[in-house]
Amino acid sequence: MNNMNNKKNKTKMISKGAAPKRITVAKTSEKRTKNAEDPVKPIPEPRERYSILVKSSLLGRMRAAVYYTPGLTVAALAEAAFIAEISRIEKEKGFAFLPLNRKLKAGRPLA
Repeated sequence: MNNMNNKKNKTKMISKGAAPKRITVAKTSEKRTKNAEDPVKPIPEPRERYSILVKSSLLGRMRAAVYYTPGLTVAALAEAAFIAEISRIEKEKGFAFLPLNRKLKAGRPLA
């Protein structure tokens, strides 16, 4: 394997089958310089992992939607669905929910 290093990027040779492929990985510690032509991007909100159980048929439809929609990810699809449903419930109730910063009780709701 041949590794080339420079100040900005690392290039690695990766062999798959007959033809090796080059992958360029940018260092994450590099700072972008900001000037008038480079707009400042907002800092993305941190994300958290959350597991849920869904019906197998829904999971299959979700995978198909992601597969047949270039650029769509499972996380983006789920996030959009949560936002749409929470917005619908807030409109129905007549007020916006404030973020709840504690864990919910596990198990079935007592309703």
